[in-house]
Amino acid sequence: MIDEKKLIEEIKYLLFNSEILSPRWFAINEVFEIIKRQPKVGKWIPCNKKLPGPYDTVIITAKMPNDKESLVYMGSINAIREWHILGIANPNDYNVTAWQPLPEPWGGEEK
Repeated sequence: MIDEKKLIEEIKYLLFNSEILSPRWFAINEVFEIIKRQPKVGKWIPCNKKLPGPYDTVIITAKMPNDKESLVYMGSINAIREWHILGIANPNDYNVTAWQPLPEPWGGEEK
């Protein structure tokens, strides 16, 4: 997910600390590149590309070897890369293929 505070800090840095001879458009173009590199909300991250931090609870897709479809679970990975899948007694029987961070919890009425 995009870290808004980090993004704003980097935008301010690029806009106000660019070299005097560099046009402002260069800084704005760099901002777009920063945004492109940020993980996007709701996008699955393949486990063969990146794993979540140890003990971070995330949403995962997993299935047993003979299943045709993956299901969505909550889970976490430990320091030795073993998955714990909420509600599953034998998580080692499952193949976890992708994950994404949990969404922010609902904070009440929209303002």
